[in-house]
Amino acid sequence: MWDPLRNSALIELVICLRDLLWKADHYGVRVAFTDDVMANAYVKDVTDAVTAVRDACCHIDSFKKLFDKSGNRGAFITVSKTRGMAAVTLGGVSLRNDYEDDTAFFFGPNRLYLRRHIVRAFGEARRNLGM
Repeated sequence: MWDPLRNSALIELVICLRDLLWKADHYGVRVAFTDDVMANAYVKDVTDAVTAVRDACCHIDSFKKLFDKSGNRGAFITVSKTRGMAAVTLGGVSLRNDYEDDTAFFFGPNRLYLRRHIVRAFGEARRNLGM
C-alpha cells in the first residue's frame, strides 16, 4: 500500500543520515562499507551513496537522478521482492533488489537498501562517534 507521506519520511531520513555520516567523516571515522553499493563516478562507498541519494532527493534538477545521457531520470523508485517486484531496467540500468527481507530505493542509478545501508550506516556512525 502506498503512503502519501513515504517520500517525505524518506527525504527526512536521508537528510539526517547524510548529516550524521558527514560528521563521522569530519571526525575521521568515515562509514565506508561497500556491501551492495552500486559504485559509479561519484559513489565509492555507503557515505557517497547516501550523499548521492540526498542530493537527488533535495535538488529537483540533480544529475544524480539520470539513468543515461539521453536524459532519462528517476527518483523514489522502490523495488521490493515481497511485493512481487524483483527488478526493473531503466536506461540500461538494472534496478535490482536481491533480498527478500529488504526494500531498495533508487534515485537514478543510486540504490539504498533500507536495512543493509540506511540502518547499518546509522548504527556504524553512532558507534564510530561514541554515541
